[in-house]
Amino acid sequence: HLPADSCCVPNCEPSLSVQPPALEDLLLGSNASLTCTLSGLKSAEGASFTWNPTGGKTAVQGSPKRDSCGCYSVSSVLPGCADPWNSGQTFSCSVTHPESKSSLTATIKKDLGGPGPLRVGSWALHTQGPLPSLPLPLQPCPLLTEGD
Repeated sequence: HLPADSCCVPNCEPSLSVQPPALEDLLLGSNASLTCTLSGLKSAEGASFTWNPTGGKTAVQGSPKRDSCGCYSVSSVLPGCADPWNSGQTFSCSVTHPESKSSLTATIKKDLGGPGPLRVGSWALHTQGPLPSLPLPLQPCPLLTEGD
């Protein structure tokens, strides 16, 4: 038999999270998008996402994915949000699903106030300092050469 996976929840529990735009997308200014993910589903069908604001953009719902525990997740991506994100606008993602008794809502905004973590539920993004969890090393780009 298969070994028990320590990350598995015996009964799938719906939960909602929002991920900010990728830093490289914001720097390039091209395809900065927010991603809202509903995970912990027993059934992949029936999720309905609502973004606010949309900025006139149409959100794209992805195909459901099944994790190693047998639970499903489905995501909605809101494209083209670099300008409102950079100006500190708050975005909310709401989702309804047959397995959830009420709609779930998650909000996110860029922290314009300097140091400190931005918290969305139990998820935190530290806006300053090293980011060891990122796959690519982030080195500050020198804009001016030192000394004349």
